[in-house]
Amino acid sequence: MFFLLIETSHSKGSISLFEDSVCLEETFLEGDFKHAELLAVGVQGLLNRHELDAEKISAVGISDGPGSYTGLRIGASWAKGFCLPTSTPLIACSETKALMAATQNHQNVLCIIDARRMEVFGEWMDENGNSNGTQAWILDETLVTEWQKKNPNLAGDGVDKLMENFPFPWKDSLIRYADSRHLFHEFIQKWESKQFENIFSYEPNYVKPVFLAPSKK
Repeated sequence: MFFLLIETSHSKGSISLFEDSVCLEETFLEGDFKHAELLAVGVQGLLNRHELDAEKISAVGISDGPGSYTGLRIGASWAKGFCLPTSTPLIACSETKALMAATQNHQNVLCIIDARRMEVFGEWMDENGNSNGTQAWILDETLVTEWQKKNPNLAGDGVDKLMENFPFPWKDSLIRYADSRHLFHEFIQKWESKQFENIFSYEPNYVKPVFLAPSKK
């Protein structure tokens, strides 16, 4: 079976092709936030290099968020268009869990994704592997002091903001972004349990409601 994994939740977009559990190739979209221009072309080139077409893909996995609103929308729109004609299963994968996979650790890991001002989106996986899922947090002294006491392994592009404003002796994994291949850990679990998205109603996990400002024109 062939699986296609798409990462568009941050500036560095990437695409991976797996055969069963083996990553055949991972390719990156050149430049920052070039998803709209390069995603479809990148997928087609990847499939061509492996002499595959859309009907040979058993399932598509995409980054579900949190992350860039525009990037997530582009990934979701492309995936729906790809999956719909062939009824290919669509699997949504958490960006914070992908970051955990990138650290090769799923215990006592704090993944935080930068948002506006002092806000971050993130997920805490405690030392027993338990989590309450992705949440929105505002960085303040009380919250951060509790984090520091537990000495987690940090990952995500929100780490730099955390360390700049709260310079404790943090344990930094140095992982800032997850790539498409890092989605596979959660993807294959959902594939095996048939946790597929409804292609018509699926929306990315923005964590918080999206408010669009009216045009000033």
